[in-house]
Amino acid sequence: MLFGAGRQDDKQRPSLPKRRRLLFPVSTLVLLIIGGISAYWYVVARQVSAGYLAWVAARRAEGWTVSSAGVTLAGWPRIGGIDVAGFRIAGGAPDVPGGVSWQAEHLLVGLDLLHPDHLDVLPSGEQRIGAMGAPGVPYTTELMRLRVPLRSAESTAELTVRDLRVGADGLAIGAAQGVVAADPNARKGQAAVSVNLDTQEIVLPAQVNWPLGRRVVSLSADAAIDGPIPAPHGFAADARAWRDGGGAVDLRRVDLRWGPLDGSLSGTASLDQNLQLVASGAVRASHYAETLDLLAERRIIGADAALAAKAVLSLLASVPAGGGPAEVEVPFTIGDGTVAVRGIPLVKLPALHWPSP
Repeated sequence: MLFGAGRQDDKQRPSLPKRRRLLFPVSTLVLLIIGGISAYWYVVARQVSAGYLAWVAARRAEGWTVSSAGVTLAGWPRIGGIDVAGFRIAGGAPDVPGGVSWQAEHLLVGLDLLHPDHLDVLPSGEQRIGAMGAPGVPYTTELMRLRVPLRSAESTAELTVRDLRVGADGLAIGAAQGVVAADPNARKGQAAVSVNLDTQEIVLPAQVNWPLGRRVVSLSADAAIDGPIPAPHGFAADARAWRDGGGAVDLRRVDLRWGPLDGSLSGTASLDQNLQLVASGAVRASHYAETLDLLAERRIIGADAALAAKAVLSLLASVPAGGGPAEVEVPFTIGDGTVAVRGIPLVKLPALHWPSP
């Protein structure tokens, strides 16, 4: 019976030539799919290459210097794009005093074939940023990606940064996520530029004696610059035109966790007739006693001043309804070069000097 069953299974199993005939159409289908994806990738990559060359020509027509060591198709199989080796762009003067220069060892520009509704720009290797003609400040990142939507009604860009490091003891950022939206047609009371930023694990440069230490746990901000944004004619002229058009900075929310301090700020800022800063808003802070003690320990403020400030703030503090450390919220104003809290002048600010074109 066993041997008989085996012979029956052999009869049901297709012969080797028949199995080969079955594999042929499957292999052909796989090859057609791969060929189709390759053709699609090649078409997309060529379109990105043509778009990049047109962008370079437009920037050069505006007076910028753009150069590279070569452009090759890259990103297979997920991204259809190009790799720009030794990318460098410089220009911006006279709108930016001295101009600005940025360069990267490699620059990947491409479209994600599964999500071709945005353009990704990913620099890699050592990068440098600084003034034109200067070596620039070198830095590296584990990941830096600028994502630009292609079908958005407004001009937006999303920046993602992971593990940014400037030198051995310079600035370091563990992670940062930012979104910028621009409306060049904004009028008075409308946001010309909106910024939403969230950063984590910031280590400040070691060369400075920072009042609350080098480590900033987190910094996040939601802010907008109300328009209209004037055409560039130099810093002072642009600032005056922006102010006359009702320009203002709306700080919807700024949250900071630095050392013992856990605080937030909201308010508005603009310029007065002398192009000096004017602002008003409110500051909320918890762990203010530990913060003042640390400032006194680092001799940023005197011990007596810290003691008096703690006594005053403890009278203004309250415990949140949900529990937690006591918080203090106080209004502030900036005007005539002075920072005042509850109408009491505290700090004198240096005057703003607008550089000549």
